[in-house]
Formats: sequence, C-alpha cells, structure tokens
Amino acid sequence: MRLLERTGEMLRSRVSLFPCYGKFIATDRSEKNPSFNQVMWLFHESFLLGGMVDRSPRRRAIDLGTGSGIHALLASDHCESVIGVDVNPRAIEFSRFNAALNGIENVQFILSDLFNSLDPGMTFDLLTANPPYVPDRAAEAGDNFWSGGREGTGVLRRVIEAIPSRLDEDGVANITSLYPLPPRTNVKDYFNQWLGGKVDAYQVLDFSWPGARYR
Repeated sequence: MRLLERTGEMLRSRVSLFPCYGKFIATDRSEKNPSFNQVMWLFHESFLLGGMVDRSPRRRAIDLGTGSGIHALLASDHCESVIGVDVNPRAIEFSRFNAALNGIENVQFILSDLFNSLDPGMTFDLLTANPPYVPDRAAEAGDNFWSGGREGTGVLRRVIEAIPSRLDEDGVANITSLYPLPPRTNVKDYFNQWLGGKVDAYQVLDFSWPGARYR
C-alpha cells in the first residue's frame, strides 16, 4: 500500500495515524507541504468538534469539508446514513480508506464543493463542519486546508448561508472555526448577516473565546 518509505536503512511512515473517540484516522504527515493539496492531520479543533456533537440518534448527517473523514465517521455510530463531502480528491480517498480501516459502511464520501454535487432537495438533521479559516491573499477559500480566502470567512459564510435550505427543522449544526472579529462584534452578528437577518429563528450557542488577533 506504499504507506512506508525506505531511506537508507530507515523506514518512515508516509502518513500520520491518530486515535479519536474510538476511531483510527490516517492523514497526511503533520508538516506543511505546499507541493500538493494535503489532507489535514487531526488538530485540537478536530477533537473539540468531535466532543461537542450530541450523539443522539439521527436520520441523515453531512460533514462539509470532510478532509480525513473524521466527523463523518464519528457520526456513523449514531446516524442511519452519513455523507462526507470535500472539494479535494485526495481527501475523498483518505476518507474512504479511513472508513475501510474502521469497518464503517454507512458513510458515503462524495467529491463536491460543499453542496454543489448533491441533490438540491437533500436535507440533513445533523451538519458538521470545520472549515478553513486563515485569511490568505495568495489562495482562494478552500484551495487548501487552511485558506478561508481574503477575509478568512469565505467557506464558513457559504456553510451558514446554506443552513436554511439544507438543515431540517429539528436539525442541529455543529461548526468549529477561527476567524478575526472586529471590535464590538460577535459571531452572532456575522450569522445574522449571512442568514438575511433571521438568526433569531435559530438557537445559536456561541462558544467563542478571546484569541490571537490576525494582522
């Protein structure tokens, strides 16, 4: 499977392997390599989102920007069916590998820019996302695992804007992301703008915390 490479007398793994809430997840090695579109290794946000989701039984879940497939695979334990989507073909292959590695069969991984390749009428009662968030003038939002576009919110905004048409009335969206907030604004302000002023139609639980400022 070419998971090991030989350098002289040394063998080195070509992938990283992480335990996460009872699953084993393979990713690219935990070092940036801009020569190809990497699949992000598990970072603290992965474990934070994994622990934040209420694991009550659900009908159909979607994980947006699934990467290694971690959140789709965790959802497989309590959801009848799960879809993981990613715009990166390499991520889809890693996700399918990880599903096989963990013996999971009720998850489908689809190459898609968020919802673009899905049936327009398909909705979900669980949505998870850990979108890229780094402000980046050199890459469009979603071009790699870290770029959120110029403002850092390019992918997140599209996820929030899709909620009214894609989340069931009894559905829950669990999203973790980092981005800069201008003074005297909060996450709910952004969500209200992106939802056309209808944020109060939802129960929004904001777990923001003070963090470093982007320059």
